[in-house]
Amino acid sequence: MEIEELKNRGRVNNVIAAGQSMLGLSLQLGHGMVPIKSDEDPAFTVEGVPVFHIGYNPFELDYDCIRKNLIKWGQFVHPFMMIGMPDVEGMVKLYVDASLKDHYLLVGRFQLDPSSNGPSYPHWSVVCWTPRLSGDSRSKAGKRMFHAMVMQIDDLKDDNASTDYSRDAPHWERDWSPSDSCLEVFRMVRK
Repeated sequence: MEIEELKNRGRVNNVIAAGQSMLGLSLQLGHGMVPIKSDEDPAFTVEGVPVFHIGYNPFELDYDCIRKNLIKWGQFVHPFMMIGMPDVEGMVKLYVDASLKDHYLLVGRFQLDPSSNGPSYPHWSVVCWTPRLSGDSRSKAGKRMFHAMVMQIDDLKDDNASTDYSRDAPHWERDWSPSDSCLEVFRMVRK
């Protein structure tokens, strides 16, 4: 089997793992990865601002994820991106795209650990989008959208809710290895 075919097969695992652990998608036979819900209302409200999430809201903006003008916002390791026996960790890199006139987008690059998954192409997906506000910046919008992403990961519905993550996983900061921008938001949600 040639390396190209191996990487394409490995990419399928990246799609499924990201969809189920972070994007709020489920695998539906004959349809691929589909959203859990399809709602017009924003999935989350963070600091009074609507944030739409790919697992809850139909993404109807004209956009191609593979772009050259993405600005990296942060990254973290998801220790159980693919749930199994054993779990497989994956690297998540997050980018904020400001190329659309009225919205910021949070774009994720998801890739399972090659020592468990083998060689693979990463899976790219829009994760969240939020309207541009007066005085907004990529950094502020990224923080808002990542907050919504963490709420999805931790299965929270209210932006004032938090998890006592330290009780269930006392070493989560080490295990998730977040960049500074991600760590700040994780700490707000995982008190």
